[in-house]
Amino acid sequence: MKQGDIVLVPFPHADSDESELHPAVVIAEVPFGNSSDIILSMISSNIPKCTSDDVLINNDDPEFPVTKLKYSSCVKTAKIATISNNRIRHQLGRLGPNKNQEFTQKLKKRLAL
Repeated sequence: MKQGDIVLVPFPHADSDESELHPAVVIAEVPFGNSSDIILSMISSNIPKCTSDDVLINNDDPEFPVTKLKYSSCVKTAKIATISNNRIRHQLGRLGPNKNQEFTQKLKKRLAL
């Protein structure tokens, strides 16, 4: 997995032990024992809840087709999780270069890096 890849994963809820299947953007892959963990940022299709800290990916954006998402979506920079690599259900696509750069900048700002 590379930074910017979009995968389908059971994304954990912050307030419970449950998870829900969501697309997510790979932030980093971290070796862990014989496998690796993946740090992810959740993608939501709930556009009205997309804030200026998030990355909006409209279906009419020229880079939308490479994402392999079905709908306009929002990368939530505040919804970050680390999961085991073996929990990835499917690799979809990836962020295009412009959206990946925007995501990286907004993530750094969100994390105060």
